[in-house]
Amino acid sequence: MLFCVVAFCAYTQANNIAAPCFQATASAQSEVQQTFNKTSVPLFLQWADTLMTSMYEKFMQDGKKEGIWKERPNPSSNTAALWGQGAALSGYTRIRRASEKYAEYKAKYAPMADELFDKGIETFKTIRDDVLKGLEAYACYPGAGNERFYDDDVWIALDMIDMYEQTHEQKYLERAKLIWRFLMSGFDKKQGGGIYWKEQDRSAKHTCSTAPTAVMAARLYLLTGEKAYKEKAIELYAWLKKKLQDPEDHLFYDNIRVDGEVGKAKFSYNTGQPMQAAALLYRITKEEKYLKDAQLMAESSFRHWFKTFESPWLKKDIAYIDGHTWFNAILMRGYVELYRIDKNRKYIDAYEQMLANLWLSPQGHNRSMQLLNYKDFRGLTPQDDWEVIYIGACVEMLAQLAILESEGL
Repeated sequence: MLFCVVAFCAYTQANNIAAPCFQATASAQSEVQQTFNKTSVPLFLQWADTLMTSMYEKFMQDGKKEGIWKERPNPSSNTAALWGQGAALSGYTRIRRASEKYAEYKAKYAPMADELFDKGIETFKTIRDDVLKGLEAYACYPGAGNERFYDDDVWIALDMIDMYEQTHEQKYLERAKLIWRFLMSGFDKKQGGGIYWKEQDRSAKHTCSTAPTAVMAARLYLLTGEKAYKEKAIELYAWLKKKLQDPEDHLFYDNIRVDGEVGKAKFSYNTGQPMQAAALLYRITKEEKYLKDAQLMAESSFRHWFKTFESPWLKKDIAYIDGHTWFNAILMRGYVELYRIDKNRKYIDAYEQMLANLWLSPQGHNRSMQLLNYKDFRGLTPQDDWEVIYIGACVEMLAQLAILESEGL
């Protein structure tokens, strides 16, 4: 069968917005063009909106308007743990930002903040007098006595910073600082620094808690100008490189125990956050070493985790990444931060084509549920079970691309 291949790289005349540049078969071309022609809104924002709408309808706890997400879309599903809540919030904060220039979408998403942030996530806030003498933080589940993880909380803090950047409402900055105080309770000088993983377990310092705390510190410095945040970002980043970076491939190990034993598993998000921290530190200090670090991490992570296959829907070889979808959304944060500095589209193009392939695939995009089948980003495998942590990650990735589209990047 002969396929017609068309490249979508034109600009809309009305708003000077670039259409994403990828090729599609005739059937996929029709779907893209129909969607794109509805409005001058960026294509990836339209796709992110479709997925976010479906996530809200299917994963919001019964009764809605309480802002608490379920783990799965079935009626009997349990409440999602804080990690899943945070993934959904990250998807929301990204699409909210992507919507700022488009009145219809802004009117839809801006009012949701009160429900999600003033009601939903606040029910997870607890005080544990038995551990940290009354220090507040967000627990795995609502209610007293639940465990609190430093990494779970730092992801919520980064969402709070996103909201403060968008709204300038002081409450979001204050909540981020509340979490910052909690994170600093997980810092000590055993093994020279770093952040523990879990409030009640002081056996190991983890990349997944330390690296996003470095990102948070850098972002707080950019917002407040307070020197202590800059110093802590530099300190945490230097510790990560010394204790947990593999000198051979520039990727990061998972953890180091207080006795010095290194857990050498490598996960994509554990390089994505150091990469973002390095890019932010380059913005702050203008020291070339940070930019070089970020670029080395970017290329090494791409070679390590991305594979190539011939997309039946885009009619070309594309890169895709296997594994934990949320981890790969966090990796993307590092690529986006770096791209804003060096304008190398290699890694952004890979995510753009991978997500377009999944969306256009009959097996990868469940059109009756309007959910993505994230277990196989080649779009070759249907699925009938979804979790909010992964759908939230897909919303985030689509919305990240929408933000870049809207900015002409």
